[in-house]
Amino acid sequence: MQDLAIAEQLAREVDDSIGLADVELTRGDFLAAPLSSPGVWNSLLAESTYDTCLHWQADEAEWDVDTESIGEAKARYDAALTRFAAANARRGIAAVKMRLGYLEVLEGMRRIVFESSFAAAKTDIERAVAISSELGDMMAVQLGRAQLALCAIGQGDQSEQTQQLGASLGTWGRREGGFGFTLGVGLFFARIGWRWINHVGDYERALACFRLAETLFQALQASLSRVHSIIDQLKVYQMVRDFPSCTRTLERALDECLEVQKREPGLVAEVSRLARWISIEMLGLATKRAVPHLIERVRAYITNIRKTHESAGPAGLSSGLDIFQELVNGLQAGEDLVDSNPEPSVEQALYQQDATQMTDLFLESQLADSEIYEDLYSGKEAKKNGHPAEAHGCFDRVRAVAES
Repeated sequence: MQDLAIAEQLAREVDDSIGLADVELTRGDFLAAPLSSPGVWNSLLAESTYDTCLHWQADEAEWDVDTESIGEAKARYDAALTRFAAANARRGIAAVKMRLGYLEVLEGMRRIVFESSFAAAKTDIERAVAISSELGDMMAVQLGRAQLALCAIGQGDQSEQTQQLGASLGTWGRREGGFGFTLGVGLFFARIGWRWINHVGDYERALACFRLAETLFQALQASLSRVHSIIDQLKVYQMVRDFPSCTRTLERALDECLEVQKREPGLVAEVSRLARWISIEMLGLATKRAVPHLIERVRAYITNIRKTHESAGPAGLSSGLDIFQELVNGLQAGEDLVDSNPEPSVEQALYQQDATQMTDLFLESQLADSEIYEDLYSGKEAKKNGHPAEAHGCFDRVRAVAES
């Protein structure tokens, strides 16, 4: 703020009206978007390991703008607008209009008054987009279009036309606009989706935001981010306990992981890590809901990623079961895992494994159990559908495992 005061003083000394307007604009930004930028509605543009849901403190900080700060920010923006208009500084006018639209959104979501607030925001943002388009500022135009899509969702519009805007933005970013900028716009969509969930409890609007992000990431060819956006949608279905949609979304996420593995070999490690998490989620869902075909689907996928790692991975302990077997062998040999031996073989074997291999230990344990569940549930289905011989075969396999 000290630098801003110096800038204001220098602008006054030379009677720089545009400079003074910029000072007012920046002061308004500090009040209205202390975490990031008013252009992305104070969103923290980041992804976590599997989705775009961030730590609760980051989520809270995005929305931590009080009514007093909103009012003071509006006064700063109005002062900046007056100076920009007097100097016919149209780019400055567009910048202020976009920020005034954000304040309408901010206030509307705080008061749970959506339709009228987003309609007012839309008017200001449309004016900003029109001016930016006339000036040839395409990044400002595309950011404004993104904000207008979110305004449409805020007004309850979940039409195909609104969703296709994501694809349009992604295509622009891939061809001419810039990958990083457009990726940030997709994350902006996703973060507003989480805001609808965590601060309003509106799952429908959240899903619309996540789908918008997915269409953008798909057109941009941002493969990992697209999988993250699919998992965002999965989280919503889990919250509302929509089992059929959970199943479809999990399968879609796994299918996308398989496609990325084929299409982008450089992302195999990252995609495999995502796929493990998805597989664990799907196995848990399938066993809990007694769905044998889902268990079979996950097992087939795990077989696929094992083959990938066998062909590309280093020699040594290759899976969680190998690690577990090494541990058992050590215990049977009477090794003390906590003695003072500087290089105990079992402990060394464990410490040498990365997080992915340790995750395999848990996943493969679940897979081993899932074989029993698959036969059990398949037997029940066969019996229900009038196929006693098939049912007996399934139950015999379960009994054999149980007795072994």
